[in-house]
Amino acid sequence: AAILTACLALVYARCTIAGAAPLASFAVLFLVGMGLRGYTTERPQLLSFLFFALMFVVLDGFARSGRRWLLYLLPPLALVWANSHGGLVLGAVTLVLFAAGYALEGRVLRGSVLRPHSIALGAVAALSAGAILLAPNGLTTFEYLAFLEKSEIRDRVSEYFSPFSFWGEWA
Repeated sequence: AAILTACLALVYARCTIAGAAPLASFAVLFLVGMGLRGYTTERPQLLSFLFFALMFVVLDGFARSGRRWLLYLLPPLALVWANSHGGLVLGAVTLVLFAAGYALEGRVLRGSVLRPHSIALGAVAALSAGAILLAPNGLTTFEYLAFLEKSEIRDRVSEYFSPFSFWGEWA
């Protein structure tokens, strides 16, 4: 319950950082809360939900304020994440895409990709992605994810369920 509540609090923080209207924030919280309804058991993916939301709050804070020190929170987060759940793979991909988008935005708006903030973000993205190597399973995480895609276990593991599959229980 505490992890799910923290996830919702981080989503609300992102809404606040983005300057969303209260009604829009409530709508987003409702949708996220409905999506989280199916994940109320103690499973490691709850930590991935929390770390993913925290990563985006940090990235939003950095993008809006330009405070590079916020980026230095991401490698330790990735290290803890790598040792908690394989969802770091998605987090690392998202972080690399964010860094590429940030650099491209700098190129379009300021005429330069290699700004100090872009370099710091790229280095942090690389370090955070490298945390996968420090996970207990290391690169075999990718092999295991590929195995699960073809496995019959996939139909019974909640990580693969659509969040919308739980909405039918309300109808």
